[in-house]
Amino acid sequence: MTITEFLLAQIAEDEAIGRDWQHHRGKVEIRGGGTGYIRLASPDRVLAECKAKRRIVELHEPGPGAWCSETCDSESPIGCDTLLALASVYADCPDFNPAWRT
Repeated sequence: MTITEFLLAQIAEDEAIGRDWQHHRGKVEIRGGGTGYIRLASPDRVLAECKAKRRIVELHEPGPGAWCSETCDSESPIGCDTLLALASVYADCPDFNPAWRT
């Protein structure tokens, strides 16, 4: 599995969670560990993040409009630093390739 395939699969799962959340819940409070920091999260924010991540992955696909074509081969199992950073969020997933650790 390439890093691009992995990322798109994880983003699709996050989008499904965001859409499900959108239908069943409103906003919820997420409290940071001991810092007292409170942030409101929403399904709309989750879906917006997914859209942004998907766009970043698309910019790494070969072809016209590719942003990272000289330094990144999205068909490679490894990918560039940008894709590695996106993948690091999903390091606990069973399909995560240890070679993607940054």
